Amino acid sequence: NYDVHIIADAVQAADLMKDQFTSEVNQNGASTTSVESLIFELMRSGDHPKFKHLLKVVKDTPEDPVTELSKL
Repeated sequence: NYDVHIIADAVQAADLMKDQFTSEVNQNGASTTSVESLIFELMRSGDHPKFKHLLKVVKDTPEDPVTELSKL
């Protein structure tokens, strides 16, 4: 068994379809989360050496953190 998490802000969907998409994902047993939440969960702690850098990336690029993270 796997716990499925969909990174909602990394999925391209028209605004009108986002609510429907999220609803269907949740109805099918998956969870939705954000890029920011995923980053912090993967780092496990604010003590991580890249924590401050990634925090700045997330805060400075709220529109598209996925693009910025792909540059790392």
